[in-house]
Amino acid sequence: MWFPQPGTMVWEPGDDGPWSADAAREFAARGCRKLSMRVPAGVTVPDLDFVTSIPGLTGFEFEGRVRDDGAAFAVEGLQELTLVTNRRTVPDVVNPALRRLYVNFRPALDVARLAPALEWLRVGRFGGDDLEWLRGASSLLTVDLEGRRQEASLAGVEECHALVTLRSVGVAVRDSTPLRGLARLEQVKLLSRRPSRPHGPMDLSAIGGDALGTLWIGHAPTVLGVGDLVTRPRLRDVRLIECGLAPAERALLEGLAPRVRVDIFDR
Repeated sequence: MWFPQPGTMVWEPGDDGPWSADAAREFAARGCRKLSMRVPAGVTVPDLDFVTSIPGLTGFEFEGRVRDDGAAFAVEGLQELTLVTNRRTVPDVVNPALRRLYVNFRPALDVARLAPALEWLRVGRFGGDDLEWLRGASSLLTVDLEGRRQEASLAGVEECHALVTLRSVGVAVRDSTPLRGLARLEQVKLLSRRPSRPHGPMDLSAIGGDALGTLWIGHAPTVLGVGDLVTRPRLRDVRLIECGLAPAERALLEGLAPRVRVDIFDR
């Protein structure tokens, strides 16, 4: 075990062995609130049931193979949870304290039900067809998606009215329409790239509103509504990578106010 910073314990099952009563006492004696565990390759942990009995735990990170990680979702008072595991199920629980969550994609994930106060979400190995599992997640401020080069709809995100940041990599978005009406969006990065499929039609006028400051689009053969960017008072950074732009649209972008950095990258 080691302590990279006050309040955080790192426990490595490969070197430290299974979690024990002695480890729990050391966690409490050091005044820790966060536990981080990384399981080496070739080791599978049977379950994470022990975390429910660690007093004062507000942050838990677990990376590795485990037969059952459901208990981690149900820790009372847990505010931050990272589960990068081989599991794909979600327990039928509600965690009202959870604010930050990083998981590999799970088909049964229902963010609004699982964590109604969640503000920050990162999903690895996202392989879904849409974002319906975000529907009703009204507290979300940030969503990060790491796709698997698939095509997907943004349907479901339109109910995330508090959303400030949306980033996706390796997802070919069918269209930008669901982003219309998300007035608080400040940063949008939708980055598909070869050999992934290209985005569908990207209508820039449908992406957020006056709060938008950063807009990056990658691999979109059809880009619409370029002229709408002229009306965005807080826009500062536009990056279009392998996007279909007519000469007139390029001229519009080059004519944006000096405060706006514009980068256009062709293949």
